[in-house]
Amino acid sequence: MAGNTKAKKIKPAVRIRPTASSPFSRVTRRILLNSIMVVATLGILALGFQQLRTYVDKRLVFPAQPPRVLLKNRPTWMSPALADRIIAAARPNGAHSAFDQQMLKDIVDTLSKDANIAPWISKVRQVRRVYSDGPADAIEIDCDFRAPMGLVHWGDYYWFVDADGVKLPEQFKGSQLKEIVFDAQGLTNVHIIDGVRKPPPESGKKWLGEDLNSGLELVKYLYAKPYAQEIVTVNVENFDGRQDRGAPQLVLVTRYGTRILWGRPIGAKDYFVEIPPQRKLAALQSVVQKYGRVDAKHSWIDVRFEQLLFPIEEVPAT
Repeated sequence: MAGNTKAKKIKPAVRIRPTASSPFSRVTRRILLNSIMVVATLGILALGFQQLRTYVDKRLVFPAQPPRVLLKNRPTWMSPALADRIIAAARPNGAHSAFDQQMLKDIVDTLSKDANIAPWISKVRQVRRVYSDGPADAIEIDCDFRAPMGLVHWGDYYWFVDADGVKLPEQFKGSQLKEIVFDAQGLTNVHIIDGVRKPPPESGKKWLGEDLNSGLELVKYLYAKPYAQEIVTVNVENFDGRQDRGAPQLVLVTRYGTRILWGRPIGAKDYFVEIPPQRKLAALQSVVQKYGRVDAKHSWIDVRFEQLLFPIEEVPAT
């Protein structure tokens, strides 16, 4: 029986080939199409990025012209000539990358060390790229400047000093004083300090001397007083009574060539000998109100004591 039994043949599994209309075929095509679109999009983006990078490199990062230099908060006292010198010293040579930090450091170094520029600057706050007419086309300089407070006379020249007595690079001869000291109305723009004993230092250094300090303090004390525009010079040659112990230590010289005998420096400790500085200012104010001029129209007046003194024999000038 067993021998008569025919062995059953196992039929192989039928493989179903996907037809064009099968779901599997549609998914494959969709994936392939999406892949092609992604690749094409990435290619377009890459080309656009390359073009953008080329534009930035050529037009923005490396502009054709050197950046302009701008002074932030330029002081009102600063002349156009001085502003132009500072800008010229800080202006880079040729075009630089907008990301060039070394260029900005070099400008700070120039502002801090240039012999003709650095003395005018007490502190460099910031140097940075800014947008003026285009991206990063300008450099803005933010500094604290030393304002001229007085003209110190030594020898044949007059030098600007700031409120701390730091000597500035500007120097003038006597023939130039009229245009420097006076404005168009003949009023005083800056006061002269005359009679100092110590010679001038290098520009940017403090001009030493207690006589100069006392003159500067008096100039600052008179600052913004209307009648101070009639005063031209603070003479300190008799500071500390070094020429005459009985004569006033400080003398003010007016634009009329007359004198105001001021006396001891502002910070003197022995003011019991003279009236205090505030009362001297009050005396000058009274003189202006009564006579119309800070010198009372006399060749000299003395404001050191309780009673205002002037030459009695003189008839007030007209």
